[in-house]
Amino acid sequence: MKKTVLIVLLITFSISAQELRLSLIGGVSKEVGENFDRFNWGFAVGGNIFFYLDDNFLLGARAAYTRWTPVDSQFLQSVGSLLDGKVSGENYTIEVVPFARLTTNFPMSMINLFAQAGAGLYIVNSEVRVSGTGEDDTEIQQIFGENARARFGAAIGGGLTFGNPEFISVDIYPIFNLIFLDKSEWMKYLTINLAIGFGI
Repeated sequence: MKKTVLIVLLITFSISAQELRLSLIGGVSKEVGENFDRFNWGFAVGGNIFFYLDDNFLLGARAAYTRWTPVDSQFLQSVGSLLDGKVSGENYTIEVVPFARLTTNFPMSMINLFAQAGAGLYIVNSEVRVSGTGEDDTEIQQIFGENARARFGAAIGGGLTFGNPEFISVDIYPIFNLIFLDKSEWMKYLTINLAIGFGI
């Protein structure tokens, strides 16, 4: 009896695992919260992989790189009077986040809705350097943020799927990301994604 149950489970998993959905992602992103005005709109690139547990429930993961450039004037104002201030550095995240997705599956429709949520690993770099010469000709340098480090975070989002997920489809959806930093601080950003998916 135990062997029969095990065989049935293995066959079921094998069939489900073959129903894979791969997606290539591109999008725009904006940091939100207290520091929303310190960085410009950025971009996000990456990919998804999901497999169907049933017609309406998928498990998978998202891997993505998101980058923003600093707004020079915001950082120069934070330092004070500089004769020839220069801003360098960037803000980026690399995310590897497992997701669970709930989706509609209307047989006669080429448009479906979905919602997804997950939590996982984020590598965060927020280091920006401001350097220049002060009014008394002294060299001034100030560092904002921190260099790359791994942090835990969570994400939630949802949107629309156009096309047939078993073949080729397009997803349009926002994702809100919340990353725990240090000293009770959080990084928050929103990405608006366009994903081209392929069923396997």
